[in-house]
Amino acid sequence: MTINFSQKGLDLIELYTQMAAVGYETSQGQHIENAFSDFELRHYRLQLKSILSFFETKTVLDYGSGGSDWHLAGFDEGGQSAQAYFGLELVKRYDPARGLDERSKVDAVICFDVLEHIHILDVATVLDPDVFVYLMCSTGWRNTTAFSVWSSQEWREQQGFEVKDGFY
Repeated sequence: MTINFSQKGLDLIELYTQMAAVGYETSQGQHIENAFSDFELRHYRLQLKSILSFFETKTVLDYGSGGSDWHLAGFDEGGQSAQAYFGLELVKRYDPARGLDERSKVDAVICFDVLEHIHILDVATVLDPDVFVYLMCSTGWRNTTAFSVWSSQEWREQQGFEVKDGFY
């Protein structure tokens, strides 16, 4: 189950690997030591819980999981873990920048603040044509707009979407 990333995609993964290992500097000069470890989806748990419940989801893959710990208590106000809060039986993780690859067949894939970091040449490789996507896009700090569920295959077949060699 290998993903054949483009060279540009591999370069991005190397950059994120370095950031995960040693942190990074913000544009304001602040050093962030624990990169990608703040479990941002916590702030959208109500929306996500309704989606996972609607689709009777029991297993998920966190694509680009970073340092998110689905088993750690304290995810919600009641002190539950994220896995318990969402009523999940199994959580798998995939994060090539951290050497995590637990990919297997699951009910749903959660990709939070990650898809926009996948190089454009690799999007069609990452989004399987047999998946359905529920997209929530950030419209500001912790504000989102949700879109209707759509098929990755339909998206690929739309006129006007084309990734050309040499486009970076």
